[in-house]
Amino acid sequence: MEPVEPAMQSQGSNMVPMSELVFDADRCTPVSKLIAKFWSLINNLPESVPEALADDPLAIFEEDPKSFDDLSLDAEELWEVKLNGLLKAVLGWGVDQSMDGMIQRGQKGVDGLAKFVEYFIMKHGGKLLHLLGELEKLPLTHTNTTTVPMISSKPSSIDITQSDRMDISTLLCQGSAAASTKNAQCTIIDIDSFEEEKFPGQLCNQQLTTTFADGVYKLKSFTEEEDMKALLLWKLAGNCVAEINHQANGAQSVSCLRTWSTVPPIVPFHAWPTVDEVHSNVNVILQGILEVMHQRIGSSIIHAAVFAVYRPVSICIGFNWFMTGL
Repeated sequence: MEPVEPAMQSQGSNMVPMSELVFDADRCTPVSKLIAKFWSLINNLPESVPEALADDPLAIFEEDPKSFDDLSLDAEELWEVKLNGLLKAVLGWGVDQSMDGMIQRGQKGVDGLAKFVEYFIMKHGGKLLHLLGELEKLPLTHTNTTTVPMISSKPSSIDITQSDRMDISTLLCQGSAAASTKNAQCTIIDIDSFEEEKFPGQLCNQQLTTTFADGVYKLKSFTEEEDMKALLLWKLAGNCVAEINHQANGAQSVSCLRTWSTVPPIVPFHAWPTVDEVHSNVNVILQGILEVMHQRIGSSIIHAAVFAVYRPVSICIGFNWFMTGL
């Protein structure tokens, strides 16, 4: 290892803590754990890793690390002016860059980079940690081929079977009234209770079904007069009065009255309607109005005018027609 320059040793902010130093007996110098790990991974690279060439990215670190040093700069300035920009240009700006093309053996590869790192006691090692992580993923030359025996212990201390009996053979009793049974194996022979969750309204539905089956609950029917009275009261007084009438007098509920309709539905036709089909729909629409008109006019013949509007021209065509026998 090249000795660290005194200028770099005096920069306390960039020195590696004593807890991060290990002693290399071969070199008789303290070595950072990061550097020791770096060299260990390099020395155990598999034979499949190629030799670095002069045009590879790490070939720049083949030069003497002292050529990158500037004793006139302090630690912070040296990092900002030279080291940070150099490492970013080679290793990338973050840890997302792929290391596939970086990991190559030789002085133009990771060996030269290791010497560079070994010379400069770096304060920020994020990029190197990323490189070391990729090196650790490679299989080492000296691998341990000894098979690891399977663990024979049970994954759980409780064995659950399909029967109603559950034995806990690995849990011991904490003590009982009889001293002779202390630390004996326990067996659960009964379970006192189960937790059961019922659906909302289940009890009410069961009672209603039982009452209906016994013949106590009977559907109530209404006459036409009762239907019309309840419908009239609902239309005139509103929902609140109709609900009071339902609770007090047993009339139809508001939800039941909403299903009523005083106007029969008009039958749609998918083709050209016949005269009888048109006559049926006209009766449905005018059945409540014709009686009033007959009474006021005093005749069964009603003269009316019908206007048909055609858009977008908006042309009104008027014609007279007679409805007899309606």
